[in-house]
Amino acid sequence: MGPLLELLRTSTPEGRTEAAGAIRELAVSSGERAAILASMGAFEPLVRLLEEGTPEGRSCAASALHFLALHSAERVAGALAAGALEPLLRMLSSGIASEEAEAARLLCSLIAGSDERKAMVVEAGVLGPLVKLLQDGSFEGRSAAAAVLWRLVYGSTTRG
Repeated sequence: MGPLLELLRTSTPEGRTEAAGAIRELAVSSGERAAILASMGAFEPLVRLLEEGTPEGRSCAASALHFLALHSAERVAGALAAGALEPLLRMLSSGIASEEAEAARLLCSLIAGSDERKAMVVEAGVLGPLVKLLQDGSFEGRSAAAAVLWRLVYGSTTRG
């Protein structure tokens, strides 16, 4: 997995996109592999790809981060510590359907099970872009935005 991460850090835009896609597939296939990739430092180069990649690269990076962080508070914290939130907010309003949907899916994973993280993303300004995506986005974007909004409102861990 080390060479794959090196490719993600140093390759061409197309190579970085392919590496992010491969990381996504590894993370999907095994929670153990996701944990190994996270421990090897996958978050920082994936977030860098969110910030400076092509639209396809940004979508692949968001999807890879989603599956790396899924069901692990520790890995969610790693993605947030690497700076994932700010580029995700930009991606929600990009006008590129695949990018918007992947950003919303990742946000849904990042806020799961934590009122603190929910408050953090609301404070960061996620509601406006989510509502706009819900109104004007693709079917996938609208579905993902609805899931995030549902989780923000009804998925509270402190509701009585």
